Amino acid sequence: MENIVYKLRPYEAFDYGFVYYIKKIVYRIYVEQNWGEWNEESQKAMFEDFIKTYSKDIKIIMLNNQNIGFFHGNNTESGDYELGNICILPEFQGKGIGSQILKDIINNHKNQNIHLRFFKQNPVVNLYKRLGFEIVEELPYHYKMKLERK
Repeated sequence: MENIVYKLRPYEAFDYGFVYYIKKIVYRIYVEQNWGEWNEESQKAMFEDFIKTYSKDIKIIMLNNQNIGFFHGNNTESGDYELGNICILPEFQGKGIGSQILKDIINNHKNQNIHLRFFKQNPVVNLYKRLGFEIVEELPYHYKMKLERK
């Protein structure tokens, strides 16, 4: 498969609605499966905290000059890299874009362990395992995985 040519750009304040929308579309099913409902008020409050904490680390994913998703990640105090959400609009999922982004992140952080966490129901676990990640912790609703590099 050939490399997919996507672009990343930094999050800007005007992306707030797009990032909330895509998180809601991608994660709503998992939130409802785990907690029984999507409470819009509490989700918006958690999202506000998320933006305050991670906005400088969010990258908007673009394909053909169209926003199709986002991810965030940051270096930890221990020198590792922690990858947060990789969210892609449903109509762009299953086309190898997320896989390419993940491979590029791995390649860009060759000398760092990479950590991530995701909902247990998310089938992305198979991709992470293929790329060398191992489950290091099971939480009530999430798995934590690590790619050991050092």
